[in-house]
Amino acid sequence: MANHAAVAALPVSGAGNKALLRAAMFGRTAYVIFTAAEAQSLVAVDPDAGTVIPALILNGRIYWYEAADATTAHDGVTCLVSSEGKRYLLDALSAPISVLDKDLTEPPADPAIGDTYLLFGAPSGDWADGAADQIAIFTSRGWEYVTPNVGQLVYVEDEDGFYRFNASGNWVAGFGVNALPSNSIKASQLIGSVGWLHPIVENQTTTAPPTGPTPSKGAAYIIGPSATGGWAGHDGKVAVYEDDAGGYAIYTPQEGWRVYDKAQDADYVFNGTEWISQRGAIINYAYAFTEGTGSQSTGGSGNYSFSTSTPPTTSQGYRQDDVTLTYAARRSGAILRFKYQYIGGAPNNSGLPALFVDSVSNAIGWSGASVDSAVNIRTFIVVVADTSPHVYKMRLVNIAGGPATISMRLFEVEEFA
Repeated sequence: MANHAAVAALPVSGAGNKALLRAAMFGRTAYVIFTAAEAQSLVAVDPDAGTVIPALILNGRIYWYEAADATTAHDGVTCLVSSEGKRYLLDALSAPISVLDKDLTEPPADPAIGDTYLLFGAPSGDWADGAADQIAIFTSRGWEYVTPNVGQLVYVEDEDGFYRFNASGNWVAGFGVNALPSNSIKASQLIGSVGWLHPIVENQTTTAPPTGPTPSKGAAYIIGPSATGGWAGHDGKVAVYEDDAGGYAIYTPQEGWRVYDKAQDADYVFNGTEWISQRGAIINYAYAFTEGTGSQSTGGSGNYSFSTSTPPTTSQGYRQDDVTLTYAARRSGAILRFKYQYIGGAPNNSGLPALFVDSVSNAIGWSGASVDSAVNIRTFIVVVADTSPHVYKMRLVNIAGGPATISMRLFEVEEFA
């Protein structure tokens, strides 16, 4: 083991040793300079002991003394030369953190000393000596190249963005997969972006900033009518609690803004004048249409005796429209309205319209009226339990004899908010 040089130079008891202290300061300590020109006037060698300053620090970058180098020219970027000709070379870990561009494959015609580029593609021309993914720096000696380290960040000036060098040896845009802390972005920074399209508000009746416990960041309200206190004069605007220092920020809604009102359990859209409930609005639609009498099959046996509580089943005699409708609701618990239109057969060949799903044997909807000879329209309301796709089909279930052939079928589904 070896102690720091200052231990012998400055003992706790007894006199200090100036020679050892001087040697420690010269030989063990990096020297800070403030301009590249200052290096050229610096005496880097102790005139008495001959000890050389091991490193220089300029603008936060470290330059190490290279004893074997007697020729590299001073450029103030990658090499600093002292008054005695001692060469200090830029440490690779202190490579530039900013480059002008990353999309060039050849250098510009008239680079300035210190111009720096990321060799993102296959370098050519005067950059042919460099390797892809290196950092090219123009110096008084020409182009010099720095090999990046894993995790290194570089700011690309013409894109105003960062790139990182990953463990696979590639430059990748951004900072990686680290998630931002919850509620770390204010609403004001999201307005106009996807994140602001659908905020959640507590209600539309609160007329003044709530008192009591400090609300959670992101808590929001549509300010109620005749607002008071800090919300006075802001009826209908959106108030969002952003931080403890600033409290609630108030935003003027723009036409098309959408919010979810927790108290009303419904979406609202701002139409430019007021907030309009979307409850009951049709949010999706699908249909199947068959012209003529094709795509029908029959099966089962026996007749169905109508009941409001007992559904028709797949075992009873039927005529089935083999054109089905596959549909996936946008949310669990969604209300779907099925509408079935067709031209039926003659009276006495009656059938009861019934809606079936997948391979379930009991109908999920059925009509109390049988087919007449005129155009028939039947509507069924269904609440779905999930968002999986399901296959829906229509049958005319036997009531008194087999149902006659039907034609011109239109099978529709509407989903409501």
